[in-house]
Order: sequence, then C-alpha cells, then structure tokens
Amino acid sequence: MNLVDVGNVEVCIDYCHNAAGMRAVGEFVERYAEQNEGRSDLKMSRIGLIGAAGDRRDEDMRELGAVAALHFDVLVVREDDRLRGRRAGETASLVADGVRQAMSEGARCRQVEVVLDEIEAVGHVMTRTNPGDLVMMCVDQHAQVLAELENRTNHAQAGSHASEIAGDPDLDPAELAVTAERRVRRPRRRPSARPRRPWQRTLSGSTSTTSRPCPSSRRAGGGGAGGGCVPRPPRRPPRQRLRSPTTSPCGCSERPIGSQRLKRARTSSA
Repeated sequence: MNLVDVGNVEVCIDYCHNAAGMRAVGEFVERYAEQNEGRSDLKMSRIGLIGAAGDRRDEDMRELGAVAALHFDVLVVREDDRLRGRRAGETASLVADGVRQAMSEGARCRQVEVVLDEIEAVGHVMTRTNPGDLVMMCVDQHAQVLAELENRTNHAQAGSHASEIAGDPDLDPAELAVTAERRVRRPRRRPSARPRRPWQRTLSGSTSTTSRPCPSSRRAGGGGAGGGCVPRPPRRPPRQRLRSPTTSPCGCSERPIGSQRLKRARTSSA
C-alpha cells in the first residue's frame, strides 16, 4: 500500500480486488479515520475507487461492492483493461449493484458512480476531493495511476512510470522490459574447456607421465613433481595363481581329484 499526499488529500493506493481484501482495507480506513479525528477542523470524507477482475463469480463481485459500501461515503467503480471474458461495463455493473443493495440496507455509502476507464476514474475521484479527505484507490495499473497523481503534485512518486507493462510498483516496468529483451537477444557464451591437470587423463585416454603431487611435498613446500616428489610407479597386474600338477604314485602327472582317488593312491603305496 502506498500513501500519497496530493493537495492536502491523503491518497492510499492498493491492489485490493476481492471481498476479503476489501474487509482488510475497510479496517485500515476505520483505524486511520479514528486516529486523525480531531487533528483538523476539516471534515473528512471517505472516497473509494474500486474494481473487480472479470473472471470472478457474479456474487463475489456484488459482495465486494457491499463490503466497500460499509466503509466509504462515495464510491467510484472502474474496470480493468483486461475484461477476462466479460462484456464492457458488465463487471462494474455487478459491483455497483452490490453497493446499491448495501445502501438500501443502511450502509455508510451515500453515492455510487461508474467510470469504466481507470485513469479517467482517478481524475474523476480527485475532482471530488476536498482538503482533509481520505481517498482509497484499489487499482490495476499501479504505475500509470502514480504518474497521474504525480501530474497533480510537484513531488515525484516512487514507481510512477507511464507504461502499459505491469510490474513491481517500486521498479520501472519499461526498464525491466528493455533489460529482459537485451538478455534474450544476447548470445550465450559457451563455457571454455577447463585446463586439465597433469595427472588427469587426456582426451585420447592415455595417462600423462607426470605424477600427481603428493600432499607431503605440498606441506613441505616442494611444489609438485618438480619439488622432489617421486613419481608413483604403475600398478602391477594381479598375480595369477598357477597350480602345478600333482604327481601320482604311479608316475603319471594326472592330478588326483576327489577322495576316492586319494584313497586309491594311499592303498597302492601301502
């Protein structure tokens, strides 16, 4: 929420677009009016600019208008640029119906108006204000609304950049779009090949002759293979166990297999 002073008129800007958010906004308005009561001789009127998204249910839009009517004296209903499947004026009409129904039941609101274009609605609200009033604007195009309010005062407002691109209120949406476009067009650099260390394998698969520096030489300040480190000898292939044939008592080189042949050899030797 942003608070702007425009000609001694307190203007609050928020993104509220549903009944739950409007209840929170209404609580803020009540506390703010209670705190400022008695500080000035001017009578404070509460003026609200509200709107709902077109993809909400009809009863949700009416509920938004009914909740807003409990906290404001005058309400101006606007519409978003993106209607989201609705006809022009349909969303604002549903919200205004909720306001009128609450007014018939004794709500605080005394007047409701419909101005579809958001920037025109902002100008219409500001023409109705007097010094000491409180204005709550629930907007969709935050940057454009701030730019419109900046034109009515001599002070620049944070995020007041006239652009059709929605974005962070504290940043310039146009600059963000240009920066993003530059990043997309900029060719991506291919990562350069990392230099291989002497003890790592080369591309052909052979092993380099230079040995890997041992930790002891580094601790002693040797500085690798050139600092007195002995190359590690290549590993020997595992030994193969060769079993020589056993000579039997009869003189043949046949290897005895099994316990029966051993018995037969012992019997013949006895």
